[in-house]
Amino acid sequence: MQNNQWQVFADEVLSLTKSVLDNLEIDREDGLQVLSSILFRRVIFGAKAVYLLVRNKLYTEARIQRRGQLEALFSLGALYRSPDILQDFVNKDVHRRIKFYQNIKKTSKKFRGYHLGDMPDSEIDKEIEELNSKKGPHLSLETLSQKAGLHDLFLSDYSMLSEAAHHAAKDLERHVEVDKEGNITGFLLEDPETDMSNLLYPALSHLLMAWDAINDIYRLGQDLRIKETSDKLEELA
Repeated sequence: MQNNQWQVFADEVLSLTKSVLDNLEIDREDGLQVLSSILFRRVIFGAKAVYLLVRNKLYTEARIQRRGQLEALFSLGALYRSPDILQDFVNKDVHRRIKFYQNIKKTSKKFRGYHLGDMPDSEIDKEIEELNSKKGPHLSLETLSQKAGLHDLFLSDYSMLSEAAHHAAKDLERHVEVDKEGNITGFLLEDPETDMSNLLYPALSHLLMAWDAINDIYRLGQDLRIKETSDKLEELA
């Protein structure tokens, strides 16, 4: 019964926030509005992915998706609270592209061809040199979480969810049954978790954080609606 209530509420929140997104009047010349609206979409559909996965009892996969949702939230929160980092945030992609070219140079020519065709090393070096001339300060995900005022989430939730994303031994233990002596007595091929609220609550809570940021960035005046929805979430929890 409790899971049914969560499904009804999740449907309501996802529909509501998607409507907010669809009705945003985005100024295409405003970098903050452009990036924040895209990141808001990522947070919304990240929550929806978590919802669909837990409905199908794919709890490990839902944890991995929650991690991705948090990354989008950290970026959105950082841009919202520190809009002066906008250009550095864009330049963050320059660092990623430099790393890509550096890594691709280490691969075999056959594998490199899948990504860069017949581009010779000299051209790759030229591309790296050009990108290096454009790069600014590097913003790590932890730095973004700090600027978003969500560093505690980075140190706790994000860190723990990374165990599932990287298939750490500690996370894999959840699929093994052991006796008092630590001997393996069985395997749990299906995820042992049963309460979808363990994953839906934080996913929806983070979605409401994103909505709150978008509400301020766009001056939507939806403070009361956000509070009412947040109160419903806490009552359900």
